Amino acid sequence: MWDGYVLNDFVPYWELWDLPRREARAEYNRVMGLKDHRLRQLRGLLGRSGVELDFSDRSVADLDAWFIEAMEPLVGHEVPNGRSLSVCEDIALFLGDLLIDRLPGLRWEFFIWGKKSMSYQNHVIYGYPGRETLRLNTGLSGMVHGYGVRVLEDRAGVREVVVPGLEGPFAGAVIELPPLDREFFAGVVQGATDRYYRDLSEDA
Repeated sequence: MWDGYVLNDFVPYWELWDLPRREARAEYNRVMGLKDHRLRQLRGLLGRSGVELDFSDRSVADLDAWFIEAMEPLVGHEVPNGRSLSVCEDIALFLGDLLIDRLPGLRWEFFIWGKKSMSYQNHVIYGYPGRETLRLNTGLSGMVHGYGVRVLEDRAGVREVVVPGLEGPFAGAVIELPPLDREFFAGVVQGATDRYYRDLSEDA
């Protein structure tokens, strides 16, 4: 399956947060320039597993099922290895183009608002009707990567995790993980679609 798949040498979304603006924007431009190439790589990879990748609901469902089986962990950890990280980023680009194809007015944007935002200095889907002043966006790289982690946690039998970043009496707090959502990508598409048409009706 992996023969012929060239890894995506992208800068991870969490590293973009701390880059100088000029470097982060250059990476945005590079990612957008290579996007069609990356989508050809992804379609070839899926095709070798018998999955035809297009913008249909059936294809998104097939992508969900394929992803759950394809994720590979970094040795000794429940996080995606380099090959799986590459796939996560390629899928984020695919889902973004799908949303742009389905929902008029949406576009890729270099997000520069709010240094504490998960989307800061990342390529995001932007342009929800009447909402640009609120900076609403869909940051797909983080969403897909987070789902990859969740898939690997579920496979390893991880049922609860320690909440990071808490101090004082809350330090070490544990939360129970919900069951794995096996239709995550379909849910991302539906969620963005619902937001789009809700905003469209409010803007009318």
